Order: sequence, then C-alpha cells, then structure tokens
Amino acid sequence: MSDGLSPHGGRHHFFDATSLSMALSSIASASSFFSLAFSSSNALSRLAYGTSLLDGETEKARDHLERAARLYDATADRATAVIYGTDVQITSLSNLCITCWLVGRVTEAVAHGRDALEYSDQLSHAHTLGYAYAHVCMLYTLERDVPTVQTLAQRVLAGAIERELPMWISVARSFLGWSEVASGRMAEGIDTLEKQRDSFQNAHLVYWLPTHLCWLAEAYVGTDRLAEARLCLEQARSVFPRGGNHWYEVERLRIEGRLAAHAQIDDAALAERYFEQALALARQRGQRGFALRAADNLAANGLTERARMLLQHELQFFADQPDRGDRSDAKALLRSLQGGSRG
Repeated sequence: MSDGLSPHGGRHHFFDATSLSMALSSIASASSFFSLAFSSSNALSRLAYGTSLLDGETEKARDHLERAARLYDATADRATAVIYGTDVQITSLSNLCITCWLVGRVTEAVAHGRDALEYSDQLSHAHTLGYAYAHVCMLYTLERDVPTVQTLAQRVLAGAIERELPMWISVARSFLGWSEVASGRMAEGIDTLEKQRDSFQNAHLVYWLPTHLCWLAEAYVGTDRLAEARLCLEQARSVFPRGGNHWYEVERLRIEGRLAAHAQIDDAALAERYFEQALALARQRGQRGFALRAADNLAANGLTERARMLLQHELQFFADQPDRGDRSDAKALLRSLQGGSRG
C-alpha cells in the first residue's frame, strides 16, 4: 500500500535508506540518463527529509523537499506512482505543506497543499489521492479549519470506500473524528476516534497513531476523563520511538501540560514545566507553529509578565502570515494580557 520511502508503515529504517540513496546518487552521477539522476536525487531528498525530521531539523527537511519538488519531471517521472506506490512529486508536496506550516510559513504551506491536491486529482492514482488528501487534511487540522478538514476527509472516505482501501478509510474517519471534537460534538468525536484508534492498532499503522492519540487525549481532557487522557499520552510516548510521526512530539508535551492544568489536578507548576518543555523542544526543532501554540498555553496558564513576553516573541515570526487559527487566538490573548498589565 505504501513504499519503503513512505513513513506510513512506521517500521522503515531511514538511516539505512539514506545510505542506499547516496549509493544510488553515486551511480546516477556516472550515468548519462537524466531520469536515473532524478530518481536517485529525488529519493535522496525524500529520505533526507525523513531523517531530518527524525533529527528534529525541520528547516533542513523543508529544504530537501523543495529540492525534490524542483527536480521532478512530469513526463519522465510519472511512473513513480507505480514504482513507489504514490507519485513522488505529490508525496514531496504533501509533506512540504506540513513542514512549511511547522516552520511558520503558512501561506507557502497552503499553496503547496493546493498543488498537491491539484496534481493528485489530475493523476487519479488511488493511493496517491489518499496520500495527498490525508496530508492536506493534516495541514488544516494544524490550522484548526474544521469545514475544510470535513470536506477533504469526506472525499477521501468516499473514494476509499469505493476502491476498498481500508487504510485510507481509517485515516479519513480519524480526521472526521477530529472535526467532530473541534466543532464541539465531543461525544460523537470521541466515539469515532476510539474506534479508529483500534483500527490503527490492529492494522499496525504506527505513523498516524501518535497524532491520533494526542487528539483523543485532548478530547478526554476537555470532557474530564483524565485517567483515559493519561493513558493515551503514555501510549503516544511509547509509539514515537517505534516509527510514529516524530514531528508531533511537541504536541504531546503541550497536552501533558493541559492535563496538569485541569481543575481536577490543578498543578500549575507541573503544567508550566510541560508547556516550557514543549516550547523549548519546538524552538530546538525550528517548529514555529508548535512553539506559538505552546507559548499561548503557557501564557494562559501562568498569566505572568514573562509568559506574555514569550508569547509576544513567538508571534513576531507570523507578522506576515494569515490571521486565523492559533495566530488569531494568540493575538487576542496577548491583547487581553496587555490590557490587564496596563490596568
């Protein structure tokens, strides 16, 4: 269903694969065939993207993906959909849209996501369509755009049911569960997410599992089911080293903070430590999107002058980005904190 260069299986050995791609690149250098040079160089860029994210080098991952997208030749390389299970250009653009969001380039992220959907629609290759739509769905969960996630996920679900593709059925339903929770239909959303968690575990879809568990944990926190939230977070922590989407680890720390800050626990000091850890890890990895979210939670939790300054610092990286989602909420919180300090 997906190739060894794709992260979905959760058991791929990125460092071994990078060594292989370097060997391919050496062969390509001695070859007179451009298509071989493209394939190896593109594979190298995609694999370096995987290792860069595993190493927490998000900006480097973005650079490698942009290189891969530039090298693509629509005529010579269209066969990659058959060779790899998904079209290599669309996988590059799909991952690039998320990586750009992480580094704070939201406008570019949306443009890459739009291109991924457009190209996948033109190609009409079943798994490539699922891959593109699922990753762009992920982008819009990061933007907290519920209507767009619902629209895209419903299209994935309809196509996956028609083609009998169980992995994409589970992924699409997971995004619909997120949408239900995000729109306030907590009971329905939790029920959907719980069912899909079981599906992911049974199918060994390790890559998607940590994100799914974090969504479920945050929904449990919001409905006072704290013991279940803690179990989800513990499970997510154990899955990351086994091939889970490593780039989402900052969010686990932030949700740990939200759990500690819940009224039934009310441990402000512990919550602050988790938010600080999330912010520090996000900064270390260059994940500006998650850094802003962690700073927002920290400011809302502590209401201190230092927290206000941290939030203001993170917001400066988004001065030219669309005013919606986390950025809009952070600006509103900052205005309220500044108003309080003036009062």
